[in-house]
Amino acid sequence: MRRDESSQLESAGQDSFLDVTTNIVGILIVLVIVVAMRVKSSPSKDHDEAKAKAESLDKQAAAVEYDLRRTQQQLETLESESDRQAADRELLAAVMVASEKELADRRATLEASAQEEFDLKRQIDETQRNIDRGKEELADLDSEKPPTQTINHYPTPLSRTVLGNEVHFQLKDGRITYVPLNEFIEDIRQSTRNIYEAMKKVNIVGPRNGFEMHYRLEAGLDRSGSAVNVGCEFQLVPLGLPPGESVDQALANRSDFRSMLSRHSPKDTTVTLWTYPNSFGDFRRVKEELYRMGYATAGRPLPDGVLIGGSSHGSRSSAQ
Repeated sequence: MRRDESSQLESAGQDSFLDVTTNIVGILIVLVIVVAMRVKSSPSKDHDEAKAKAESLDKQAAAVEYDLRRTQQQLETLESESDRQAADRELLAAVMVASEKELADRRATLEASAQEEFDLKRQIDETQRNIDRGKEELADLDSEKPPTQTINHYPTPLSRTVLGNEVHFQLKDGRITYVPLNEFIEDIRQSTRNIYEAMKKVNIVGPRNGFEMHYRLEAGLDRSGSAVNVGCEFQLVPLGLPPGESVDQALANRSDFRSMLSRHSPKDTTVTLWTYPNSFGDFRRVKEELYRMGYATAGRPLPDGVLIGGSSHGSRSSAQ
């Protein structure tokens, strides 16, 4: 009896285990079917992204196609406008050619007198247009106020030969220098005791105020042939640095220039200015000041490289 009960218990336990196993397998099958159905019914994430990109590309392609069509339309419009302008130019050229031809035909049909009248009328019209343009330009010039310039006027009397007292200055490189010509002549008189010896060589006196005088005596008969005249040919040779003072300094108060002039009365003194090309502009300044001071002025222009000089046969200065 116990054996049978034991066998029955074991058989019942095996049946229960098989039932449980069968149930578990069924549940797993159901789960697999559910998962498969879900996978089949819903699209994958990658598929969604690819679909979204495709839609975006379709939109971009449509936009590009739209811009391309607009650009093509604009090009067609520009080509049409260019064609129209070209046609206008051709039309204008044709009109000009026709006008010129008509003008030539009209002139050809006119008689000689009528042609002259026609040409004269055209000349009158052209002249009138030039007059009108000139009036307009003149009106523009009148509307502009030019800068006011003050011009100092100094009377210029007739020149006269200097016969009285004469004072000499040199104008060169923007500097004015007293030329002691009168003093040198006195030196010659004092130093020349043997005229015949002096005529055989070049003599030198000085220096004075930065100059030396190089001179040679010369003798000759007068016009009657009964007397011997002794003449002198000289040059003033500058020594060392340029002497004197600048023109600005000379025209200032208490300058050496004014000090030298103060020794000579303006009533009977002529100031001779030996002037080089680079100081022609200074000559007028000095002359104006001398005129204001009451001195007559004589100008002696000198080329570059030529020394101050003279001879007994030379001309006298002319003062103004």
